[in-house]
Amino acid sequence: MKRNIEKRVTLQHTALFNYKAVLVKVSAMYMVLILLMVCAPQIAQGQEYTALEIPEKYARPQEDVSTAKTSDVLKGKVWAVYSDRAKNYTYTEAGGSTQQATLGFLEEVYPVDEKGDFLHVVQGSLKEGSLKVQLTSDKGWISKSNLLLWSNCLVTQDNITKKAMLLNTPEGLREKSVIVNGAEEIRFYSDPKLSGLTDKYSRLFHIFFIFKQEGNSLLLGVNDKHNPTYVKENVVGWVSLNKITEWNHRVAIEPNAEDYATRNGKGVKAMVFDTKLSAEAYSEGENVGSTHVFWDSDDSGERKIGEWRRFPVLNQGNDNPNDNIWEVGVMGQVINNSKKIAAEEIAEVQREYNQKRDKLRNINVIFVVDGSSTMQDYNKSLANAVRRFGNKAQNSKNTYRYGAVVFRDQAAQGKIADVQRLTTDKNAIASFFDNLQANFKDNDADNALNYGLKNAIRNTGLSPEETNILIVVGVSGSHERQDASYVSADEIINLMYENNCHMLAFQVRSGPEYDDFIYQAEDLIKLSAQKNYTYLKEQHAERWKEQIKKPKLETDGSNKYILKNTARMGGIVFTSGKMTPEYLESEVYKAMDGVGERTDKLLISLDYIVMGYGSKDVNPKNEYVDDFTQSIYDFLGGKRGFDKAELSMISENNRQFYINAYAPIKRDDIRSPLFSNSLFLTRAELGNIVTSLEMLSDAGTSADRRQQMYKTWLEILQKYTGGKRSDFENMTMDEINRQVFGLPGGKESMLREVKLRDITDASVIEDVQFEEYVNKIAIKYRQLFKAYNQDNYPYSFRSNDVTYYWIAEEMLP
Repeated sequence: MKRNIEKRVTLQHTALFNYKAVLVKVSAMYMVLILLMVCAPQIAQGQEYTALEIPEKYARPQEDVSTAKTSDVLKGKVWAVYSDRAKNYTYTEAGGSTQQATLGFLEEVYPVDEKGDFLHVVQGSLKEGSLKVQLTSDKGWISKSNLLLWSNCLVTQDNITKKAMLLNTPEGLREKSVIVNGAEEIRFYSDPKLSGLTDKYSRLFHIFFIFKQEGNSLLLGVNDKHNPTYVKENVVGWVSLNKITEWNHRVAIEPNAEDYATRNGKGVKAMVFDTKLSAEAYSEGENVGSTHVFWDSDDSGERKIGEWRRFPVLNQGNDNPNDNIWEVGVMGQVINNSKKIAAEEIAEVQREYNQKRDKLRNINVIFVVDGSSTMQDYNKSLANAVRRFGNKAQNSKNTYRYGAVVFRDQAAQGKIADVQRLTTDKNAIASFFDNLQANFKDNDADNALNYGLKNAIRNTGLSPEETNILIVVGVSGSHERQDASYVSADEIINLMYENNCHMLAFQVRSGPEYDDFIYQAEDLIKLSAQKNYTYLKEQHAERWKEQIKKPKLETDGSNKYILKNTARMGGIVFTSGKMTPEYLESEVYKAMDGVGERTDKLLISLDYIVMGYGSKDVNPKNEYVDDFTQSIYDFLGGKRGFDKAELSMISENNRQFYINAYAPIKRDDIRSPLFSNSLFLTRAELGNIVTSLEMLSDAGTSADRRQQMYKTWLEILQKYTGGKRSDFENMTMDEINRQVFGLPGGKESMLREVKLRDITDASVIEDVQFEEYVNKIAIKYRQLFKAYNQDNYPYSFRSNDVTYYWIAEEMLP
């Protein structure tokens, strides 16, 4: 392909100083002094510290957790802590007044020493598999009270996560809000004094988790825990205690779907009201004016999907079981540019979004590698890059699969391509490259590159709905001979577009005879992105107008070409002459890392738009991503995106009010309750319940099962509460259910009033009754086990890659 394309220029780097000329003029003594001066900062930075281990009490910190020093630690687990405010000063000694450094909001540091209420903290790189920190910066001493000391949210004395809902009332919005793009949004702050804003907002109803309280301010997170990589995405900031409603148990209510037909036949709905008096009147069978109704969308005999938020119970009839009126939290309709959208519609879109985002987190890395003898020096580099990155990716939210295609010219002994299908086993692909013999002699200035690309896209097992990156490593371009290995550039361009493929090309040897590699890579990268641009422009020109930009390839003046103004990742890396294996390894590692970073940042931005929380302004520090906005447009409106009706619901101007209201659980003229209970559980909490039921189910099959059931309950209660055996023996099964599950026994619960100590006594519980109890536990265990292990459980939802569940009361023993 001959065309007028600008000359590729590789900048030649020259040394800033001619050390040789200088050193000739100085004595050996001065040489030593100079070297010491030059190396001194590096020696200081290279200092190694041993990080402290995580205190056991911080693994799941209780709301009144003591920050006193403890010897009970999680062995081998590095303790990472975070600055809980902006402009957070550190000092040269514990309790000192001489300032050493300033930490930013959520800046991560490692404690290496502890004295009373102070920690000595540093920053640096962790040595894999150890507690060693290679120092980059000694930050000095800081008070524990100015740090977030844990990565899990606070829990109550009953081991239940502490949660909060923002009071997004019209009045509250006017008091503590900001106008962004014409919509009012609740803001979060970077310090407990609420003086500095973060970049986080809240527009739609969301359940937040409480990580810390200082005075009348709470530090909130989107999820109940985070790993160090994602703390800034999870923790949204500080809010005033006056602006939230705390929810410190698991109970929520939802319309009783099981008996919907009965009440619907009588013209009765499950409703939520503005005052307790209105709710009481409705429960007694009276008609209540619509101005007092906050929610009445009781329109289905099926449970609502998980994305539809249930009503958190704030006050269960003043703790009086005979009180029929419960105070609950209620989310209103979504307001979009003065239009109202039902919460059910938004829930459906959010479910579809979460399914799409989950697929996007499946990242397929396919190597397309020249199999000629010129590549022999580079295969080990690819193996090393895969192993190194695979080790790092173990802590990622993304799931990585690796595949490979080695292509050759048809003339090379008749073997054109070897295909290694995608696998999560990084070592399998690394070993493939370790053992690859690139010994085919190919004297042509071209080869079967396009044939290799076609095999990579069609035969490795990638999915168009996932993130697919083609890493091309070679020397020469694709031939145009009309033989069995010929594949046209147009076919590859269409395949890349249809299968959502990004492409990064690495030329390991350059020269005029190999320029076609660069030219052809340019065309494949740019023209496949151009097809994407054309689709968006045709489908959404009216909606996004000038925001959709035409893609282009630009050089940064060195040895790289980067694709800009597009959702596609694309780039070409080359050198003058021959690329070193070390350089290739480094660049391929960065390329794989860049794909993950791009995916993380893209989903953070999308969460803001679709889910209504977080930051919409994300600027990833990624050399392969220029205009990040185009990726957002592509995800929402591209070929695999949302339809136009759904897009109209996904608006940065969406907002949703949340208020406290009153729900009548029963009505005098209807036998069955209007609402039923459900438990809001994190995945970890559901896992613990499943484990407990498995233990009880196993106990029920033992020879001495009454005694084993008794011992198992004691073990479970000890685990949940940390109390003593004597504390549990006089508890009723109803009290135990509340302690372990967060609810009294379910609708079919048995032995409510039986005390645990009597479970072994056949005179209190007859054998037939005990048998029935054991069978019910086994049934409930199987139901919950299935829910826990089911992909996309209908009554679960995803939030920032974490799964939460609404477990119906009848699923509990």
